[in-house]
Amino acid sequence: DYPVTLTVINAAGSDSITKTSYIHVAPNFSQYHGLAVENFEGSSSYYWNWFTFNYDNNPHSWQLSNATGYSGNHSFAMNAFGNYANDVDAFITPKFDLTYLTGGQFTFKVAAATAGLTATDVNDVLKVYTSIDCGATWSLKLTMSGSGTAVTNLINNGNYSSYFVPTSSSQWTQHQFTIPVSLAHDNIKFKFEYTTGNASNNIYIDDINITGTMGVNENSFDANSVNIFPNPTNQSATIAYHLDK
Repeated sequence: DYPVTLTVINAAGSDSITKTSYIHVAPNFSQYHGLAVENFEGSSSYYWNWFTFNYDNNPHSWQLSNATGYSGNHSFAMNAFGNYANDVDAFITPKFDLTYLTGGQFTFKVAAATAGLTATDVNDVLKVYTSIDCGATWSLKLTMSGSGTAVTNLINNGNYSSYFVPTSSSQWTQHQFTIPVSLAHDNIKFKFEYTTGNASNNIYIDDINITGTMGVNENSFDANSVNIFPNPTNQSATIAYHLDK
C-alpha cells in the first residue's frame, strides 16, 4: 500500500494532509481459484488479502472480530454501535478466478441488530457489488435493508440497547445471489458496502462462500502447436507443444 499527500498552496501559505495506505496495487494474479470457503479462521489470510475502507477515518469500521463467528470464533464485523447516520464503510475481497464456473452462487451469513426503537430508525443499508476490472467499476448485485430474515432484509436480530455480539448460530441468516456466466471471469472481486442508519448497532458477516460446478477447458492440438522429434524414431521421442491461455 502507498500513502497519498495533498498539498494546497495560496497567498496565505500552504497546508497538507496525508492519507496512509490510500492506494493499493493489487497483484496481477487471483488469490483464489475455483470454489471458495472463507470463515475468517485464518487471520493471516485476512490481513494479507482483504481490504477495508474507512472513508470518514473514524473509530467505526470493518475489522476482523475474534469474539464471534457462525462456524468458528472469527468473523468480519462492523462496529456501528453509537455511530452517526450515513457513515459509509466498505471491505473488498481478494480476486477470484471463476473462469470455468457454472451454476455459481455467492453466499454469506449475516448477524445484525439495531439500536432503534421505531421502524423509521431501521434504515441501515448493506450493498454487495462485483467487479471484473480490478475495482475500476462496480456492478450492484444485492441490496439489503430493513428488518426480518428475507434475503433482502438486513437487521435479523431486532433491537439491542447495548453493544450487539451474536452468541448463537440461530442469530445468523444466510444470504445469496447468483453468479451469472458473464461473471465467470478470471479476475473477479466482491465489495460489501455498509451505510449506517439513524440508530445502528453492530453487523457481522461470516462464511463467505462460492459454490457451483467447476469445469475444464479442452485444448485441441494442431500441426502448428505440436512438434515431435526425432521423427522418425524407433525407440523414444519428445513431444513439445504450446498451450494458448
